[in-house]
Amino acid sequence: DDINKDNPLGFEGKLANAFSSFLKRQWFGINPIISPQNIRKEIAILGEQWRTDQQQDAEEFVRWLLDGLHEDLNLIKKK
Repeated sequence: DDINKDNPLGFEGKLANAFSSFLKRQWFGINPIISPQNIRKEIAILGEQWRTDQQQDAEEFVRWLLDGLHEDLNLIKKK
């Protein structure tokens, strides 16, 4: 498995799994219409700053998302 569920800096693989599921639904056309509700809920659970319905900074979100995916997928156990 390529997900590091033990990384204390990550989200136990939850972010990587939610993002993967979202992309698979888009890429493989499982549903003709894709709603971002599921990934939005998961992101709100994992990131406290994304729980509000107010407008957020897109760059800050992309940085948070990429950092979270990096930590969920980082397989290095010791540095």
